[in-house]
Amino acid sequence: MTSKITKYNLIWVLSIAPILGLLLQALVSNLMAFDFHISFFIVLILNWGLAFQDMFRLRENGTNVSKLGSPIIIPIYLFKRAKLMKRFPIYSIIWSMSFIVMLSIPPDMIKEFAWSLTNWFMF
Repeated sequence: MTSKITKYNLIWVLSIAPILGLLLQALVSNLMAFDFHISFFIVLILNWGLAFQDMFRLRENGTNVSKLGSPIIIPIYLFKRAKLMKRFPIYSIIWSMSFIVMLSIPPDMIKEFAWSLTNWFMF
């Protein structure tokens, strides 16, 4: 049984989570003086946290999530979720494109952008 009341705001945030995680990673590495590459766990935690939260919301809304499996591999989880909800797998496509964009942006460019954001918010 699927719920018609399931909200889709969390799934849209999850679909762009690789880019959001990259920005968060850059901000944390700048503010806490971590190495940018070592703080990659922030991107993983954000993506997995949002995916597990989405799965728990689906379960609370009465959806049988046993067919979804574990949301550790995000694009597969999003594809199975779309199939379960009888929707086009746009979230999986957007997540995959966001992941490609995340990998294609040079770390120095992200760190400079994060510094400018940090300075903008501080003053």
